[in-house]
Amino acid sequence: PLFVLMPHSGPTGGAMPIPLGTPLPPLMAEGWLHTGGAVPSRKSLEDKVVVLDFWATTCPPCRAAMPKLTELHAEYQPLGVEFIGLTPEPESSLPAIKGFFAAFESAHWAVGYGAGPTLDMLGVRGFPTLAVFNGQGKLVWSGFYVQDLPAVLDEALAFSTTDN
Repeated sequence: PLFVLMPHSGPTGGAMPIPLGTPLPPLMAEGWLHTGGAVPSRKSLEDKVVVLDFWATTCPPCRAAMPKLTELHAEYQPLGVEFIGLTPEPESSLPAIKGFFAAFESAHWAVGYGAGPTLDMLGVRGFPTLAVFNGQGKLVWSGFYVQDLPAVLDEALAFSTTDN
Protein backbone atom coordinates (compact mmCIF):
# COMPACT_ATOMS: atom_id res chain seq x y z
CA PRO A 1 0.00 0.00 0.00
CA LEU A 2 2.97 2.39 0.41
CA PHE A 3 4.34 1.78 -3.11
CA VAL A 4 3.72 4.88 -5.17
CA LEU A 5 5.55 6.27 -8.17
CA MET A 6 6.29 9.86 -7.32
CA PRO A 7 6.85 12.87 -9.59
CA HIS A 8 10.42 13.92 -10.34
CA SER A 9 12.16 15.95 -7.67
CA GLY A 10 15.77 16.81 -8.26
CA PRO A 11 18.31 19.38 -7.17
CA THR A 12 17.20 21.64 -10.00
CA GLY A 13 13.56 21.87 -9.01
CA GLY A 14 10.39 20.18 -7.84
CA ALA A 15 8.94 19.74 -4.42
CA MET A 16 10.92 17.71 -1.91
CA PRO A 17 9.03 14.91 -0.16
CA ILE A 18 10.64 15.80 3.20
CA PRO A 19 11.01 19.49 4.18
CA LEU A 20 14.48 21.06 4.10
CA GLY A 21 16.05 21.41 7.53
CA THR A 22 14.14 18.46 9.01
CA PRO A 23 16.36 16.93 11.71
CA LEU A 24 17.60 13.37 11.40
CA PRO A 25 15.19 11.40 13.58
CA PRO A 26 16.09 8.45 15.77
CA LEU A 27 16.54 5.48 13.44
CA MET A 28 13.98 3.11 14.89
CA ALA A 29 13.78 -0.37 13.36
CA GLU A 30 12.62 -3.78 14.45
CA GLY A 31 16.02 -5.17 13.44
CA TRP A 32 19.14 -4.50 11.39
CA LEU A 33 21.25 -6.18 8.72
CA HIS A 34 24.86 -5.46 7.69
CA THR A 35 25.72 -3.49 10.83
CA GLY A 36 28.25 -5.80 12.45
CA GLY A 37 26.36 -5.29 15.70
CA ALA A 38 26.76 -1.49 15.63
CA VAL A 39 23.26 -0.11 15.09
CA PRO A 40 23.35 3.35 13.50
CA SER A 41 22.24 6.17 15.78
CA ARG A 42 22.17 9.94 15.67
CA LYS A 43 25.24 9.90 17.93
CA SER A 44 27.22 7.53 15.67
CA LEU A 45 26.24 9.63 12.63
CA GLU A 46 27.29 13.00 14.09
CA ASP A 47 29.41 15.07 11.70
CA LYS A 48 28.69 12.69 8.81
CA VAL A 49 26.74 13.14 5.60
CA VAL A 50 23.98 10.51 5.71
CA VAL A 51 21.93 9.04 2.86
CA LEU A 52 18.68 7.39 3.93
CA ASP A 53 17.16 5.14 1.29
CA PHE A 54 13.50 4.28 1.97
CA TRP A 55 12.53 1.22 -0.04
CA ALA A 56 10.47 -1.97 -0.21
CA THR A 57 11.07 -5.41 -1.71
CA THR A 58 7.87 -5.06 -3.75
CA CYS A 59 9.01 -1.80 -5.38
CA PRO A 60 10.36 -2.23 -8.95
CA PRO A 61 11.93 1.29 -9.01
CA CYS A 62 13.73 0.45 -5.73
CA ARG A 63 15.26 -2.64 -7.33
CA ALA A 64 16.15 -0.64 -10.45
CA ALA A 65 17.99 1.95 -8.31
CA MET A 66 20.20 -0.60 -6.53
CA PRO A 67 23.03 -0.82 -9.10
CA LYS A 68 23.47 2.98 -9.03
CA LEU A 69 23.16 3.08 -5.21
CA THR A 70 25.80 0.35 -4.96
CA GLU A 71 28.09 2.35 -7.26
CA LEU A 72 27.54 5.54 -5.23
CA HIS A 73 28.16 3.69 -1.97
CA ALA A 74 31.51 2.46 -3.31
CA GLU A 75 32.44 6.00 -4.39
CA TYR A 76 31.17 8.05 -1.43
CA GLN A 77 31.47 5.74 1.60
CA PRO A 78 35.29 6.12 1.61
CA LEU A 79 34.70 9.90 1.75
CA GLY A 80 32.72 9.45 4.98
CA VAL A 81 29.16 9.30 3.62
CA GLU A 82 26.96 6.83 5.49
CA PHE A 83 24.31 4.94 3.53
CA ILE A 84 21.36 3.46 5.43
CA GLY A 85 18.42 1.59 3.95
CA LEU A 86 15.08 1.58 5.77
CA THR A 87 12.01 -0.50 4.96
CA PRO A 88 8.71 -0.73 6.82
CA GLU A 89 8.59 -4.46 6.07
CA PRO A 90 8.55 -6.51 9.30
CA GLU A 91 10.80 -9.31 10.49
CA SER A 92 8.40 -11.82 8.92
CA SER A 93 9.59 -10.43 5.54
CA LEU A 94 13.25 -11.06 6.37
CA PRO A 95 13.65 -13.80 3.70
CA ALA A 96 12.44 -11.37 1.01
CA ILE A 97 14.59 -8.55 2.42
CA LYS A 98 17.72 -10.73 2.45
CA GLY A 99 16.86 -11.98 -1.04
CA PHE A 100 16.54 -8.40 -2.29
CA PHE A 101 20.09 -7.60 -1.09
CA ALA A 102 21.54 -10.96 -2.16
CA ALA A 103 20.91 -9.92 -5.76
CA PHE A 104 23.37 -7.04 -5.26
CA GLU A 105 26.57 -8.52 -3.84
CA SER A 106 28.32 -5.28 -2.96
CA ALA A 107 25.29 -3.64 -1.30
CA HIS A 108 26.51 -3.86 2.28
CA TRP A 109 25.23 -0.74 3.99
CA ALA A 110 23.12 -0.86 7.16
CA VAL A 111 19.53 -1.92 6.53
CA GLY A 112 16.77 -1.44 9.08
CA TYR A 113 13.57 -3.46 8.70
CA GLY A 114 10.32 -2.82 10.52
CA ALA A 115 11.29 0.87 10.31
CA GLY A 116 7.74 2.21 9.95
CA PRO A 117 8.08 4.62 12.90
CA THR A 118 11.07 6.35 11.29
CA LEU A 119 9.26 6.60 7.95
CA ASP A 120 6.23 8.06 9.76
CA MET A 121 8.36 10.66 11.58
CA LEU A 122 9.68 11.89 8.22
CA GLY A 123 6.37 11.62 6.41
CA VAL A 124 7.67 9.14 3.81
CA ARG A 125 4.68 7.94 1.78
CA GLY A 126 6.22 6.48 -1.38
CA PHE A 127 9.12 4.36 -2.55
CA PRO A 128 11.80 4.87 -3.38
CA THR A 129 12.45 8.02 -1.37
CA LEU A 130 15.98 9.24 -0.71
CA ALA A 131 17.05 11.75 1.92
CA VAL A 132 20.44 13.39 2.51
CA PHE A 133 21.34 14.86 5.90
CA ASN A 134 24.40 17.04 6.49
CA GLY A 135 26.96 16.67 9.28
CA GLN A 136 24.75 18.78 11.56
CA GLY A 137 21.93 16.25 11.16
CA LYS A 138 19.69 18.51 9.03
CA LEU A 139 18.00 17.47 5.81
CA VAL A 140 19.62 19.15 2.81
CA TRP A 141 17.79 17.22 0.06
CA SER A 142 15.14 14.58 -0.49
CA GLY A 143 13.84 13.13 -3.71
CA PHE A 144 12.96 10.05 -5.65
CA TYR A 145 15.77 9.56 -8.16
CA VAL A 146 19.15 8.04 -7.35
CA GLN A 147 20.76 9.83 -10.31
CA ASP A 148 20.27 13.12 -8.41
CA LEU A 149 22.52 11.97 -5.55
CA PRO A 150 26.04 12.68 -6.91
CA ALA A 151 25.52 16.44 -7.21
CA VAL A 152 23.78 16.56 -3.82
CA LEU A 153 26.52 14.52 -2.11
CA ASP A 154 29.30 16.56 -3.70
CA GLU A 155 27.70 19.75 -2.40
CA ALA A 156 27.03 18.30 1.07
CA LEU A 157 30.63 17.09 1.34
CA ALA A 158 32.04 20.43 0.14
CA PHE A 159 29.93 22.24 2.73
CA SER A 160 30.95 19.87 5.53
CA THR A 161 34.69 20.37 4.80
CA THR A 162 34.41 24.16 4.68
CA ASP A 163 32.18 24.29 7.76
CA ASN A 164 34.77 22.75 10.12
